[in-house]
Amino acid sequence: MLASTALYGSRSANGVVVIETNKPVAGKLQISYVYNSSYELADLSVYNLMNAEQKLEFERLSKAYVVPRLGDYAVQYKWDQIYNKRLADVRRGVDTYWLNEPIQMGITSGHSLAIGGGSDEFRFNLAGNYKSLSGTMKGSEHNTWGYNANLIYRKKRISFNNNFFISGGNNQESPYGSFSTWAKASPYYEKYNENGVPTRYLDGTNIPVGNPIVNDYVNQEENPLYNVRLNSFDKGVDFNFTNNFAVNYDVNPHIKTTAAISVSRLQTTSTKFISPDDTQFISDIPTEKGSYKRTDYLTNKWNGNIGGTYSNVFNNVHSLNYTLRASALETRYGYYGSTLRGFPLGVPGNPNFAFGFEVNSKPSNYSEMVRSVDLTNQLNYAYNRKYLLDLTHTISGATNFGTNKKYSPYYGIGLGWNMNYEFNMNEDIVNILKLRANYGQTGNQNLVGFASHDIYTYDDDTNIFGAGLNVSQLANVDLEPQKTKDLSLGLDLAMFRNRLTATFGAYRRRTSPQIVAIDLVASTGVTAYPLNIGYITTQGLELKANYTIISNPKANLFWAVGLTATTNENELGGFNNALASLNDAAKKTTSLTRFYDGASTNDLWAVPSLGIDPATGREVFLKKNGETTFILDKNDERIMGNSREIATGVFSTSVNYGNFSLGVFIRYSFGADQFNTALYDKVENISSSNIFDNQDARAFTDRWTTPGQMAQFKAISLTNNTPISSRFIQKADYISGESLRLGYRVTNRAWLNKSGLAGLGFNAYANEFFRVSTIKAERGIEYPFSRIYSLSLNVSF
Repeated sequence: MLASTALYGSRSANGVVVIETNKPVAGKLQISYVYNSSYELADLSVYNLMNAEQKLEFERLSKAYVVPRLGDYAVQYKWDQIYNKRLADVRRGVDTYWLNEPIQMGITSGHSLAIGGGSDEFRFNLAGNYKSLSGTMKGSEHNTWGYNANLIYRKKRISFNNNFFISGGNNQESPYGSFSTWAKASPYYEKYNENGVPTRYLDGTNIPVGNPIVNDYVNQEENPLYNVRLNSFDKGVDFNFTNNFAVNYDVNPHIKTTAAISVSRLQTTSTKFISPDDTQFISDIPTEKGSYKRTDYLTNKWNGNIGGTYSNVFNNVHSLNYTLRASALETRYGYYGSTLRGFPLGVPGNPNFAFGFEVNSKPSNYSEMVRSVDLTNQLNYAYNRKYLLDLTHTISGATNFGTNKKYSPYYGIGLGWNMNYEFNMNEDIVNILKLRANYGQTGNQNLVGFASHDIYTYDDDTNIFGAGLNVSQLANVDLEPQKTKDLSLGLDLAMFRNRLTATFGAYRRRTSPQIVAIDLVASTGVTAYPLNIGYITTQGLELKANYTIISNPKANLFWAVGLTATTNENELGGFNNALASLNDAAKKTTSLTRFYDGASTNDLWAVPSLGIDPATGREVFLKKNGETTFILDKNDERIMGNSREIATGVFSTSVNYGNFSLGVFIRYSFGADQFNTALYDKVENISSSNIFDNQDARAFTDRWTTPGQMAQFKAISLTNNTPISSRFIQKADYISGESLRLGYRVTNRAWLNKSGLAGLGFNAYANEFFRVSTIKAERGIEYPFSRIYSLSLNVSF
């Protein structure tokens, strides 16, 4: 549809979904049942960790067992004892693989049942579904259910439609916690003691070392298996209700009116209890051991609209359609959260047993309401199927716009030219040849927030005089919503009776003004003040093509291939030096994004690295003046890469033969650069505080150890912080098997009819069944990376 984005004004960024139902056969009940199951298998081959021998030798080379204070022989003797004990364990065969401990096969089972029927006047469709999921982390569960009832009544020129939907679910996080905890456990430790029981600490002890002097030579790592057996939990429930009601009245064949209202409610509750026996509380006093956190989120929404449409065809060549619509929306958000601290040993996670709230904290509460209105005019005109024109204009207003900018206009114009009709092209060769152009302005009110209002917060510290107020935000009464002007050109092509179809597109978007929270001059004392400033321009190309190589309807044999490809780039402008505070803050973090006029948000900024000095094992940096140095200076950073792909898309092929079908989708991406976090965090940047965590094997095999060695990574003995440089930016080209589907469906068979069945279908799926990449990085840190294989059974009556 041309110029359609402006139709939804400032809410167009939220996306629009239009659903239509099929007309039932009068007097016949239609029943459909679908069973889905999937099997999720963790792929641990993407994790490249050290074995026990490598890990212990890495620690030795890193001088982890050498006391920095000269002459402290007693402490050094204790460290030697620890090293010798671990070395003896390694030599007797201890090499624990921790990654498989929290892993299981994830299984998902889903059932859905739909019943529909009716007549020309009345239709109904009832549907229900239930899905149970157990994740690849042991104890991880997520169960969902849903019910939908759609009723349609038509009588002459009036119709009523009501769609009722209710759903809910519950989830339980794995008691094994984050997967990264298991990746950090050193392999020279055993999981259990000689009695087959997990101890509190990996060295086989249960009592912490409390003497500061002794702490100098004792390294006690917590045993992740110990906390698993406790009665801690992290779970949640959610409930969703939505009802959509619409009335349509046809005044005459040319004028149609409609009115609709929608109400919804979404409620989510999560609770997390950590047992007082958990190792993280070992050093706390008894009244502060254990915690209980509860959060409640509530969203209530209503949305109403009323409008009318006039359509007509004049002289069989002039087609006209005009739509006028007004809508209003109100959304209320609510949040409540509290954290309790201190529980007696052995009690369940019940807040009644808590000793009190978290130290220096109180329950938190938050509420918010947003209202918006829209008035839209849309005109569509076509002449003899050759020339197309769409015009759209929308006025949007919202309570979170600036008080001096309550309403904003949005517009769109679309032009189309069907050249196949213009030149009477042979339909056996050319079915569609269409040029199109669109220009319009849309918006995004969600980014405004309440920046146009003064916001005050109550001080947590109260006294007999009451609660104090703090100014948390100064209003910008002139703040405008973010707007995007969009120009797009395209060509649609279909040839050889639609065996070849292709769509080419080019676009240029400028989003202005941006909404940025910046720090004002120090004399004002104002930070994070929202301003309309600057713009971002994005331009790109899109391609989508499909070709049916074999088309034999008699043999029911079809083979088709497809290709999608996209590329784009963006550029910042109009900010001048307004974002200096954001850039200064980014330089103090690991962020590689900077905001400068003429640059891209996808640019990766870093100091150029010349690699590792073979003589010293230290990294050599290149300054802007061409000099080399061992000391990194953020002022020498420049653009060293771009995270945006030069081209990305999907190649697909599908085969249908008889009742069988096969689909293969291969995703590709070329030209993007990526900061390799695994190299930065687990090969280098290993400080003395995490030297005893397991690391990427490349930290042992590829780091510098001896003078004259050509190495990619700095000396093992250096445990100081590694600054970010271009050395960690790598090309991230890849090809992956995105999905594979094999299906079989049969209909109109005698044995089906005897069984009362209208159709029977079976499908098998595999997701990301292979991947080839130029970058070697860990995938799945907090939760293990896994591959999913699915089965589906579809039965219709």
